[in-house]
Amino acid sequence: MLRAILLVISCMVLLQACGPEPTPPATPDRAATVEVQYMQQTQAVIDAQVTLEANATEAAVERATSFAILAATQTEQQFIVNETATAEATARAEPMLELIQELYDDDYIQSTEGSYHQLDDFDESWAMLNYFDIWRTGFAPSDFIIRADVAWDSASDSANWFNSGCGFLYRLDRPENSFYLVFLTLDGYVNMQYWSPRAIRSLGFSYYGQLDLPSGNAEMVLVAQGSEMHVLINGKLVHTRIDTNVDKGELAYTLLSGTNAGFGTRCVFENVGLWELESD
Repeated sequence: MLRAILLVISCMVLLQACGPEPTPPATPDRAATVEVQYMQQTQAVIDAQVTLEANATEAAVERATSFAILAATQTEQQFIVNETATAEATARAEPMLELIQELYDDDYIQSTEGSYHQLDDFDESWAMLNYFDIWRTGFAPSDFIIRADVAWDSASDSANWFNSGCGFLYRLDRPENSFYLVFLTLDGYVNMQYWSPRAIRSLGFSYYGQLDLPSGNAEMVLVAQGSEMHVLINGKLVHTRIDTNVDKGELAYTLLSGTNAGFGTRCVFENVGLWELESD
């Protein structure tokens, strides 16, 4: 009986030993885990890239908007500047247009056709007794009208007033080196001359009147059309001359010094307008 029991127990033990192994607890597959992590990281990178691109796009839009606003503002400001400059140029040209019409009505010019130029202000001094110097305007009109508000000053109260003054050199013919000069001398005269390598010839003196000394101011107008030349001081015709020696050439400011003292003689030209008349 005992033997039978032992046999049964042995068989049971043997059956347990020979039976299938127990299933271990489930563990995650490493390859699957790596793949999942890779996918998560990839998605994170994609999300980050999308965010960066969205931020960059937003920043680009903001920059583009800012640039557009800036460009629009600059365009508006430029329009205002241009409009202001045009208004100022028109305001400066209007007195010249009125003057041209008056000169035409008074038969000093035969036509009003031409083009307007606003010249830069001029301010120079010269200290060499009885000598003059010139400063070119950059224009070389044949027939023209030029007007300016002229102011003068002298470093001496006893200068050679007849040899002190402000004016214009015009029709400077370079090859021939001949030209015309006109001064408002500080003794109150308009002095016109013709210069050439062969001769210096006076084209006359005409008295305007007493000027303020040692400093003062006046409006000066020079008209040159064909052989006719006219000079007006403060709206008054002072000097007229007909001469045919030179018909075209450079235009310049000129200053005649009547003293060696200090700065000498000073001339200031402001509100300078040049009207180039159309030549026949």
